[in-house]
Amino acid sequence: MNYFVWDVEKYSVGHADLDQQHQQLLEIVNRLIEHVVLGKSDDFALTEILLELNSYAARHFETEERVLMAIDYPLIHEQKEAHGNYIAKLSQCMMQLEQGGVDFMRLLEFVRKWWEHHILTDDMAFKPLLEKGV
Repeated sequence: MNYFVWDVEKYSVGHADLDQQHQQLLEIVNRLIEHVVLGKSDDFALTEILLELNSYAARHFETEERVLMAIDYPLIHEQKEAHGNYIAKLSQCMMQLEQGGVDFMRLLEFVRKWWEHHILTDDMAFKPLLEKGV
């Protein structure tokens, strides 16, 4: 079951690598949501999904930041800060899960809000520069 469905018009930033990585992140997010909402997983499985999400997000952020540096994006420092905050929050959630104290609904709300805000607002801000081929 997909809670987020990739929509080129809505989510594409116009860069093949970034769009492919966003699609992969969306798949991982959907898996996380499905496991929590349907109660399909134990803590170990959820930890594995969070580790995958954290690892893939970190690699994606490195790629995105390289692209933004190449186009001399003026808000790159804000983007890097947002990326760092996301990784820190995911790491905190993983620690809470290991200690048995994670609130899954708050975790899902964080991931959902981050996806919607970061992709639809922060990342869309640099789309015009990518489209211009700057």
